[in-house]
Amino acid sequence: MFGLNQPLWAQFILYLKQTFMSFPPSFGVSFSYYPLSVWTVVMEYLPWTLLLIIVSQGIAWPLGLLLGAVLAWRRGSLLDSAVMGVSTFMWGVPSYWLATLLIFVFAVKLHFFPAALTGNIVSGNPLLNISTILRHSFLPILTLVILNLPLHALVMRNTMVNIRQEDFVTAAEARGLKRTTLLFGHAARNAMLPSITNIALSFGTILSGAYLVEIVYSYPGMGYLIT
Repeated sequence: MFGLNQPLWAQFILYLKQTFMSFPPSFGVSFSYYPLSVWTVVMEYLPWTLLLIIVSQGIAWPLGLLLGAVLAWRRGSLLDSAVMGVSTFMWGVPSYWLATLLIFVFAVKLHFFPAALTGNIVSGNPLLNISTILRHSFLPILTLVILNLPLHALVMRNTMVNIRQEDFVTAAEARGLKRTTLLFGHAARNAMLPSITNIALSFGTILSGAYLVEIVYSYPGMGYLIT
């Protein structure tokens, strides 16, 4: 299977063939979970990481767009200054530090959610363990939402500030349109593209942050797998 009795170039070709010319890809046998294959182990944990990322981004992105649009429309106000300061600070907060803080508040002090994994929610049918999944996923999702929301809000705000100076916004204001129509119907709709691009560009940062969060919470995702 490994071709260890063959030359190195032949082993490399065999590796490429097993990886890219077969489905599912064959990455060999896992040393930690022997005799399971690497692909089997990854497919067992990867859905939980995807769940964490998709749900957290599905919450953080629209909230960031809304917050950024409102801040841009109220540029220079006390609300804008306060939220900008908090967002800039939160943007630089390490994910593991925030995760530890949330565990201390919501798990240790308030006892609202478990501090870490208390049962095996990976095996079995997830549909039968929805309440368990929600309890264990809430704090990791909340952590990622808090960490990613400022980035989306800052990108949207800066784009909206530039959009407000465009001629079509001035023309819409001259026509006497309502502020909500100007904000969401004209300016925000045209300012969304950079934010969409930012999600793709920051995917690596989001993924690495999710890995660290999974390790802190003992969440059964890819971050928990590699520890």
